[in-house]
Amino acid sequence: MNKRQQRKEEKARIHDQNVYGIALLDIKKDSSDNRLFLCLVRAILLFLAVYGTIIGLAASFDLPISHIVVAPSLFILSLFSSFIYYNKITFYSGYVIVFIILIIMAFAFYMYINSGFQAFLNEVISRYETFFSIVSGRVAEEQIADRTVSVSAMLIFVGGVFSIFFNITISGYMDLPMTFIVSFLPLQIAFYIDIVPPMIYLVMLLSVYISVAILGRSGHYTLPYKYKKDIPYGRKRKKNRGERCCEHSYLWEIQLLRQ
Repeated sequence: MNKRQQRKEEKARIHDQNVYGIALLDIKKDSSDNRLFLCLVRAILLFLAVYGTIIGLAASFDLPISHIVVAPSLFILSLFSSFIYYNKITFYSGYVIVFIILIIMAFAFYMYINSGFQAFLNEVISRYETFFSIVSGRVAEEQIADRTVSVSAMLIFVGGVFSIFFNITISGYMDLPMTFIVSFLPLQIAFYIDIVPPMIYLVMLLSVYISVAILGRSGHYTLPYKYKKDIPYGRKRKKNRGERCCEHSYLWEIQLLRQ
């Protein structure tokens, strides 16, 4: 901020203090202070969203899942996805790295992932046939006999894909409607035939919805690297019914100048 801008801001603060009784100080904060904390919060929200969605769907059809393997794997993927927003370098390279990792997983564990997906389809088709009292005769071939292994591998891969989707809706925008759509649509596979996922997974999703709504409403979710370090807050002045008023867009906690 040059001297001319400083003088302009000082005059604006004097005016605000005389008219409104308060004025804003310069709010300068090291942008790296809260990056780690913000990314960790996002990682937890991503994990709850991913786990509540895909594990809730799989559990709805009584598929065997190795939670000891799946839970840490999904949390690591969620953690990696959330740190894509840590700084500009990770932001521009992170999604490319995630895409490469998913391709490697798809090729390296193709047989397990495909077999787990076929196991899921077999259970879904079986439940739909029972619900609608029809017989299709379709049975997908499962190359891996151990469903616990194949389904767990499939869920980890699908969880990696969903962590990207949720990272965009949560980390990027704190968008409640889109977060709800991404998580709720897959569960319609179970809801459509009157199957309710286990309550623990619904609670996970509900906690994500509440957290996203609160953080999105508060405006304290944007990572600071998107802004210039020498601009503590955005400020604009406009005419309103002949009076001068102020609008402030806050990036960090506001300090009030008391008389």
